[in-house]
Amino acid sequence: MRLGWIGLAGAVSVAVPLACASQGDDGPDGPDDTGSSGRIPVVDASEERADAEVDAEAGIDTCAAFGLCVAPTPIDSSINLTSIWGSSASDVWAVGTNRTVLHYDGSKWEKHVIKDDSTAPVTMRAVWVGGPDDVWIADGLVLRHSKGWKGDATEWSSLGFHPSHLNAPLGLSGRDGIVWIARLGWAQYDPPGSLIKCSGWGEDDVLVDAERLGFSGDYDRFFASGYETVAMTRPDEVWATSAGISQLSGSRVVRVVRSDGDPSVWRHEEFDSRTARQLYGIWGDENAVWLVGEGGTIRRVTPDAIPSRAFEVVGAPVTHTLRGVFGFGRDDVWAVGDESTILHWDGQAWTKIATPFDDARLKPRLFGVWGSSKTDLWIAGSGVVLHFQRRGL
Repeated sequence: MRLGWIGLAGAVSVAVPLACASQGDDGPDGPDDTGSSGRIPVVDASEERADAEVDAEAGIDTCAAFGLCVAPTPIDSSINLTSIWGSSASDVWAVGTNRTVLHYDGSKWEKHVIKDDSTAPVTMRAVWVGGPDDVWIADGLVLRHSKGWKGDATEWSSLGFHPSHLNAPLGLSGRDGIVWIARLGWAQYDPPGSLIKCSGWGEDDVLVDAERLGFSGDYDRFFASGYETVAMTRPDEVWATSAGISQLSGSRVVRVVRSDGDPSVWRHEEFDSRTARQLYGIWGDENAVWLVGEGGTIRRVTPDAIPSRAFEVVGAPVTHTLRGVFGFGRDDVWAVGDESTILHWDGQAWTKIATPFDDARLKPRLFGVWGSSKTDLWIAGSGVVLHFQRRGL
């Protein structure tokens, strides 16, 4: 099946309302854990520009002793980079506020701004790269695709989503030629399609072999608001998180797997995240699935714990909100977040990593993390890109 405009033939101009994450985290997870009002963990530049103010007089070094360095980029403190991904060490993309797109070719970062139009708000929420000619961006009610970086001449195709119930694409993930799209939206009113699976972008701006997943299994779609993050861990398994629609419900986590009885059916299995806080980042592989979120929340589930339908509480050395997570295996996982927080998992414990901002007056938020290898890690945030190229752990 080839899926064109999702539920609407024509352009849309409805912006997605945003809510900032709470800045009032007062401690680590505990029995009395409660969620905050933050749904989408992105702050537009106009709202908290001070978070990104960095300068030499503010006590910022070019590199930390650990080897994590500030990369020169053509952006200033007014731009929040919300997501970063790539296909290789010489093909890295970052997106963020003001329709800003950055690309790294192995030697330098260049900037491209997608032309202002009526189909999307200012902030792009996610980028996923399947290859140098396969770039996906979640941009408000629009999904964008490019066949590769060409500087200011970079071309984009677009696919619009119906504004009904705020069906905005927020999360992207994929592997082995498969792409998953997580959508915001009130699941109880629009159960089919909160997750969309496809096998690529068609020539006529359609999603090829698209499947809009309805709910099956034991996932109760009520008190959920669609999905906000998604992580494909293997061809027959994907994980997603959903913010609850009430203060008390917190984020929900679902595992979607092919049914044993019918491979054409995807079964939803809800897992206990062991927290009422909001969860903003997800990543996983065959070894584990990791969740990060408010107040230093970190959760993990390993394959042997799948039958329990519950995540493990993993202690963190910080109480700052964590917003992104990415890894290279069971003993090499990274998490990033507020106050320039960078954590590393070595297979035994999480350690806080020194950054160039440790002595700064104002520390930028960090939203996204991705790497082409264990010695080539990129981190993006408020007005800054960080690069790690050597092992020092």
